Amino acid sequence: MDSSLKGRRQLLRLWKAQDGICTVCGQKITELTGWHNHHIVWRSMGGLDVEATRVLLHPTCHQRVHSQKVTVAKRVRKRAIERLEPCEGKLSRTVLRGGATVTPPCYPTKL
Repeated sequence: MDSSLKGRRQLLRLWKAQDGICTVCGQKITELTGWHNHHIVWRSMGGLDVEATRVLLHPTCHQRVHSQKVTVAKRVRKRAIERLEPCEGKLSRTVLRGGATVTPPCYPTKL
């Protein structure tokens, strides 16, 4: 995958989306540690071959995922959470159907 320019760009986007962290062990992924591209929903189980369904893992973590059936999920970027506004003082939005109001969900501003 990383031999083509398109593949390198995909790897870089995945790495940046995860802040360079392995989703299994929580340690940094570097050129020294190496990485494997893992499909969250395995392709053999009907998973799609798209960037949204992939994560980067250390080779040993990837082996553990497959041998021990460890569940893997995409990480939420810490910076993305920090950009969310706190719910205090937020106005509700009007729903077009029926005119009822909906209060947006609260998200933590700091982890």
